[in-house]
Amino acid sequence: SGDYGSSSGTEIWYAPLSITRYLSRGSATLIVPLVSVDTDSTESGLGDILLKGRYYAFLQEEWWPGLDLVAKVKVPTADENEGLGTGELDEGVSAEVYRRFNRRFVGFFSVGYNVIGDPPGVNYKVQWVFDVGGSFVGRPPWSHTLFYDYYSRTAPGGDDIRSIAYAIGYKLAPVWKLHGVVEKGLSDGAADYTLTAGIARYF
Repeated sequence: SGDYGSSSGTEIWYAPLSITRYLSRGSATLIVPLVSVDTDSTESGLGDILLKGRYYAFLQEEWWPGLDLVAKVKVPTADENEGLGTGELDEGVSAEVYRRFNRRFVGFFSVGYNVIGDPPGVNYKVQWVFDVGGSFVGRPPWSHTLFYDYYSRTAPGGDDIRSIAYAIGYKLAPVWKLHGVVEKGLSDGAADYTLTAGIARYF
């Protein structure tokens, strides 16, 4: 929920089904979301499908950090006429560095960029992305993560997106996990706040 630098408020509901296949040196993820956007009117439907691939380029060894390379494609399946998407293909790549300091704490940061597809009459700039944070595994079954996100502006006169978030995980059983995220926007281009709740099942 937020005004995203405009004069009117917007509420967005996003309900994704995410399926990940873990491989020996990476993973592949398919995300299929349902989206509802409430501004002056409310529009709902299928959102943009996201395909994401991760490659474990370097595994952590002694004091050397690990490095993952990530590529993603946003398929324009959302209806642009209802304001649910741009109707254009987006691509992005990033490098994610992590370092496990002990059995309980992991630090990480990533940098990358997104190439945003241009709808007719619009010329978006390349969007640079950066995040940094850390995860702490508390007394089982709890885990905690704090991180900062940055997305550069994509249009002249727009605002960068900056936010800080806290995530918590709770392991219900060996194959079930709950998670939640509270995110606070730090710039006009970000949502005022974002709340996330989810459940994961491992096979």
